Amino acid sequence: MATMSPDRTAVREINAASVGDLRLPIRWGSVVAALLGVAVAAPVLAGCGGGAFTASTASAGGQRIAVFDVDGGCQPSAIQARSGPVALVVTNQGAGDRAGVDVLSHGRVVGAVTALRAGRSATVKLTLAAGIYLVACHGARKGVAATGAVLTVLANPSDQAPDLVQAANAYRVILLDDADQLVTAVTEMDHALADGAVAEAQQRYVVARQFYGLLQPLAAAFGSVDSALDVLPQGVPVDRIDGFHRIEYGLWVTGSTAGLLPVADGLTADVTELRAAVPALAIDPGTMADGVDQLLGRDARNVVTGQEEPFSHVDLVDLQADLEGSQAAVDTLRRALGDRTETLATTIDQRFAQVQSVLNPLRTASGFVPTTQITATQAAALTGALDALGQPVSQVAAALARPPLR
Repeated sequence: MATMSPDRTAVREINAASVGDLRLPIRWGSVVAALLGVAVAAPVLAGCGGGAFTASTASAGGQRIAVFDVDGGCQPSAIQARSGPVALVVTNQGAGDRAGVDVLSHGRVVGAVTALRAGRSATVKLTLAAGIYLVACHGARKGVAATGAVLTVLANPSDQAPDLVQAANAYRVILLDDADQLVTAVTEMDHALADGAVAEAQQRYVVARQFYGLLQPLAAAFGSVDSALDVLPQGVPVDRIDGFHRIEYGLWVTGSTAGLLPVADGLTADVTELRAAVPALAIDPGTMADGVDQLLGRDARNVVTGQEEPFSHVDLVDLQADLEGSQAAVDTLRRALGDRTETLATTIDQRFAQVQSVLNPLRTASGFVPTTQITATQAAALTGALDALGQPVSQVAAALARPPLR
C-alpha cells in the first residue's frame, strides 16, 4: 500500500511522563486530556465527563484554585490551569477510607493526598510551572484501580518572553496547515467509503493517520474531540469502537465498507471541529515541549508493540508522522532554546536522527513493514532510540523557563 508523505516544506520555513500501570480513560498511553473550549486568556479549569470527580474554580490571592471531588477515580479526565500557585482540594465522596491523589511530573510525584477518609477533604498546595502533569487518583474502595486525569498548566501570558510567544504563534500556523490537510484526507476517505472502494479507502485511511499524527504533540489541547477520534480499542467490543479504529477494523478485518459511512461522516465532523479549534487553541512552549515528551514516551510503549493500529498494523506510519510533528514543534522552539542553553538543541537533533536511522531500514516501497513483522531486536532498538530522544526533550520545558543567556 502506497503512503503519501505530507509536504511540510513551506510550513517548516516559518520557523519565524512515566505512567506505569495507571489506567487512563483516553489516548496517550495513554496521556490525553479534554481541554477543548477553554478560553486562552482566562485561567479557568475545564471539566469533561461525568462522575463525582468534578472541577470548579475559586479565587485566592489573585490565583485560581482547582477544587476536586473524588469518588474512587478521576473525573473530569482533564483540567487546565495557569502557572503559579495551584491548590487541589480533594474530597473523598466514596465509601472507602483510602482515597488519594498523586500529582506527577515526568513520573516524579510533586504533591500528594493519601488515606483520605470518606466524606473528608484535604488540600495539596503546589507551585506549578507550565507543562503537562498527571493526576493519579487512587480508588477509595479496595480493588478499585487507579485512574488518571491530565492537568495542563499554561504559562501566564504576562510571564512569557517575546521569543516564546513568537515560537507558539509559529507552531499554530503549522497546526493550521496540518489540520487543513487532515480534514481533506478524512473527506477523501469518506468518499472512498461511500463508493465501496475498500483498497482506496485503506490507502486514504493511512494518509489520514499521517496528518493526524502530525498534530499529536498538542493532542491534549484538543481534548474530547481528539479522544472521540482515536479511542484505542483494547478490550472494547467491536460494536463500541468508534472513530478511526472502527473504520480500521472494517477495512482490514471484515474487508468491507458496510456500516462505515456513518462512522466516517462523524469522523469528518470531528476533524472539522478540531480544525476550527486551532485559531483559539491555548498554546505555550512549555506544554508544546511536554506534549512532545509524552508523545515519544507513548510511542516507545505502544507503537513498536502494535497497539496503535491493532487491525491494520501500520503503526510505523504513525510513528513517522509523530516524529515529524514532534520535530516541527521543536524546530519552532529552536531559536529560543539556543538562546538559553548551548547544547540541548544539538543533542535533540542528534537523537531525532538516531531514531530515524533505526526506523529507515523498516521502510518498504509502499511505506513501512507491518508491526507484525518487526523482530524483537528491531522493536528494542526503536524503543531504546525513542527513550534516548525523550531524555533531552524532557529538559526543554525547564530550559525555556530560564532567561536567555544573551
